[in-house]
Amino acid sequence: KKSTSPADRNVIKGSKGVVALIANIKADEAINADGIRVYIDNGTTNASTSFENIKVYVNNALIDSFDPTGDTGEINLDSSLNLVKGDNEIKVILDVKSNATSTGKIRVKLDGNDPQILLDSPEYVNTGNTVSKDRISGSASGALITVGGASFTAVRNDGYSSAKKIVKGSTDVSLGKFALQAQDDTITVTSVSLS
Repeated sequence: KKSTSPADRNVIKGSKGVVALIANIKADEAINADGIRVYIDNGTTNASTSFENIKVYVNNALIDSFDPTGDTGEINLDSSLNLVKGDNEIKVILDVKSNATSTGKIRVKLDGNDPQILLDSPEYVNTGNTVSKDRISGSASGALITVGGASFTAVRNDGYSSAKKIVKGSTDVSLGKFALQAQDDTITVTSVSLS
């Protein structure tokens, strides 16, 4: 995982382009592969109802995208890719559904540690020889992305003292002012009661 990879965080429903993982694959030679595997890691809940359009980039080139169908397992992306000699950035970006389940969570992972397989049919560009399984190792876990539940605050902001006097028979008198703020989602206020 790269130091620029995002930390665990809450997102709101309808968020687009949420960065879930930035990782680095270091190749000792240029490699071609027929695909890459991305894992939906433990701790994921309600992935299929909360997240969509998960895109995987290698060196800023879109390799493939998918929608999660479960809360764990591997996703085989059968799109060819090229790794250059040296550092190769893998970035995973996702969208949050507008009707996502509150507290839906997802964590994506790259895993080349045995018995997992990271690259499908990797070959060295120069020789065409297969890259042996023992030459590919390591893993990177992305941020735990959680759909935040809505919250609501009301703060009095009229500047009136609590002992404000009103003359009997007055009309159109302001009794108070409040600032209302919704966090993490849209909230519809259907009625207000003062007591």
